[in-house]
Amino acid sequence: MKRNLGKALVVSALIFLLGGMVFAGGTQESGKEEGVKQLVYINDNPPFERQNAEMGKWIEERIGIGFVPESYPDLTNYQTNLRQSILSKKTAPDFFKWWSNYRLKPLVDESLLVDVSDIWQKYFNAGIWPESAAAEVTFNGRQYAVPYHYSHWGIIYNKGVFEELNLDIPKTWNEFMDVCEKIKASGRTPIAMTLAGRWQALIWWTEVLIKTDPDLYLGIVEGSIEFADPRIIKALQPWLEVIKHFPEDSTLPWQEVYPKVYSGEFAMDLLGDWFFTSLEQLGADMEKDIGWFPVPPITAKGNGFVFEISPIAIPVNSPNVEAAKKVLDEWMSLEGQKKWVEIFSESSPAGGGLVPKKGVYKSIEEAGLFSDRVRYMPRWWEAVPVELVEYSIDKFAEVILDTSKLERAMKDIDNFRKTMK
Repeated sequence: MKRNLGKALVVSALIFLLGGMVFAGGTQESGKEEGVKQLVYINDNPPFERQNAEMGKWIEERIGIGFVPESYPDLTNYQTNLRQSILSKKTAPDFFKWWSNYRLKPLVDESLLVDVSDIWQKYFNAGIWPESAAAEVTFNGRQYAVPYHYSHWGIIYNKGVFEELNLDIPKTWNEFMDVCEKIKASGRTPIAMTLAGRWQALIWWTEVLIKTDPDLYLGIVEGSIEFADPRIIKALQPWLEVIKHFPEDSTLPWQEVYPKVYSGEFAMDLLGDWFFTSLEQLGADMEKDIGWFPVPPITAKGNGFVFEISPIAIPVNSPNVEAAKKVLDEWMSLEGQKKWVEIFSESSPAGGGLVPKKGVYKSIEEAGLFSDRVRYMPRWWEAVPVELVEYSIDKFAEVILDTSKLERAMKDIDNFRKTMK
């Protein structure tokens, strides 16, 4: 099966070249700490601009210091420019959103982030946050970021399409594939996907592995199993079947995927539950229009779930380190997390587990994802060194565009990994 590789690569290149060329953010003044009341929070989430602003105002009402969000839509430019800006006191933001684990580690290794272990310890001692919640931002026993959000990954679907086609929620992998076939026969695209942002290529590769055998996935993460191992190639065969149900056009900007899920042109999407807010902003009723279900296991071992954390960090060059720490302290408080859940419609592990009062979350609770019955898996984007992620997602994209390249692509990733220091 072959798709339009050239077009996808050209569009990705144009997005990289034409995306935000100038990165602004933070107060960009050294020595502004005294009496500061308004900070700037730099992030890559324009769809959450309203919620971030509301959270900033609420914190200001609580402690006298708040923040306003400044969002950048292009992922590549955001990463590149933010990485440069935190090197200087003249350009460093007050605080910013990043990624956890291996994405955060280089910033920690270069001593670019403020140690916020005291904030975490305060809430560990109070029993408000479990110590396990800090694992992805902990290095050498110290914490260097606080959580922006924790997201469970699963299938977000258009209820109208399912009702029109009389489709039941699939409980097994075969039932899921049957649902895909029926949706495709109706003239719709069963599963949303785009390669324009690159990172999306990892989504189903990861999901299929952990729904087959989480230990195989962890073996690749840890480097004890090769990508081209026959067990991996066999486990990835369902991925090739899923790809048949992706859109033919791989170049759609990811921000344009949301409306197509809401309209039903794309019936399903596999993403974190942060996607709910984006659909709600389009006018979706989270009781009537949108549903959620976990990807069914492919084998009896497939009990893994992708669990994503996005952290907020303070650069050591921030002009307002102490003020930023006060804001993040309030953010992590029990009242702060209750407000966050209310505003963002996402869950939090604080206080024993906080859940939004919205219909779609009933499905997540029923799946047991707020309990200790499931096996959480780190998302590929953060689970391994950045250079391996960047190389591998382009290889995953090659397979999506031409499924005959599976074994060759996996061998290429193995060879690349061997060249890494």
